[in-house]
Amino acid sequence: MRCGGSQIVGARRYQEDAFGYGEGPNLYGAVADGMGGMLMGAEASRIAVEAAMGALRGGGTPLQAVMRAQEDVQSWARGLGILGLTGTTLSVAAVDLSCGLLDWASVGDSRIYLFRRGGSMELLSRDHTVAEAVRASGGDPASLGAEGDLITSFIGIEELAEISIPEEPVRLEKGDVVLLVSDGVHRVLSPAEMAALMDREDPASALMWAVSSKGIKRQDNATAVVLAI
Repeated sequence: MRCGGSQIVGARRYQEDAFGYGEGPNLYGAVADGMGGMLMGAEASRIAVEAAMGALRGGGTPLQAVMRAQEDVQSWARGLGILGLTGTTLSVAAVDLSCGLLDWASVGDSRIYLFRRGGSMELLSRDHTVAEAVRASGGDPASLGAEGDLITSFIGIEELAEISIPEEPVRLEKGDVVLLVSDGVHRVLSPAEMAALMDREDPASALMWAVSSKGIKRQDNATAVVLAI
């Protein structure tokens, strides 16, 4: 087993992503992306990850970690008088080392993938965006343009109504890799490009190199956490 994480600032002035990973009763990790266009995104993402990691270290589930993050970010924002004006995405994953089961929870558009030996990369989480809401209702999101990227659910929102969770935990196999990434990664690299890097000694750093090598002029902050079995 191994876990690791890496991030780059990209072309942004500030790093508003945050991440964490560790091993306790479970192998676990979290990625958060502070909301662009809102106040104090870097602080919101840091608080969310700290809260989630605290819950996971104590043996809590990913869903409990997300709810703890929501409480802590809301409490912090309320104290500053900016409740509803700040927020962050958050994706959390945990592997029960006693039985090899993966549980996860996600809010926003930071994603969770499962790489399986043989090359398949499966998207587990669901984006909470305007485009996904239109697609789910049978509409065509292609005409939305930039509006389609707007986040409909995030940590810090006054009422957290949308959380992506699995119907049941996923049984992992030897060689599986759980990947958590912010949109600065999954908007730049295709699933196939990400899958090609999962056998590297340090997949998270390899992903950051691959993102940087694209040379995108307005590259967003990018973050990855890897949990490998």
